[in-house]
Amino acid sequence: MFNPLRIEVLGRFTAADSFFRFAHGPDRTAPQAQTAKGLAFVQIYAIYEYTVCTVFRIAIDSLVSHKHSTKALTPSLMALFLDPQLRSLRDCSPSNVWSRRLELFGTIFSRASAKVPNTVLPSDGTHFRHTQLELIFEVFGIKWMPARRRIHLRMAQMKSVCLLLIGVIEHYCSNPTRHRR
Repeated sequence: MFNPLRIEVLGRFTAADSFFRFAHGPDRTAPQAQTAKGLAFVQIYAIYEYTVCTVFRIAIDSLVSHKHSTKALTPSLMALFLDPQLRSLRDCSPSNVWSRRLELFGTIFSRASAKVPNTVLPSDGTHFRHTQLELIFEVFGIKWMPARRRIHLRMAQMKSVCLLLIGVIEHYCSNPTRHRR
């Protein structure tokens, strides 16, 4: 599940690297070279954002495939898998609060397999900064972060972060005992 993403991310970084090399060609001061350099940095950020979103989507699909019941999940994964019910409770009118609460706890203690749309992505409002990665890892119950730096200025650093992110999430999803209490 994760290997196609790894291959695609490597291909995107190879393309961005080629573009970046053009920006550092013989005429670095030309306006086109400066524009190309800026576009290369935009592309690097786009690859990073794509990696975070896609690895999380694949991770959700992987977790769902294990067919854990909601009540067996770790509390942090419950926060993810109960997202529709939690949103429903937050957005409902006062007259529906109690019916939504009952639905929520019915789901928590159900023996049915846990499901959640793979479009759910934990966000702290920082738009893919270091703290959002920390939040995503916290949801998975992963104590180790793939990046210690808060800012990555070079393409090789961003590539390393993306590949480590894929590897850590893949490792976590491969062992179903990590998902249960």
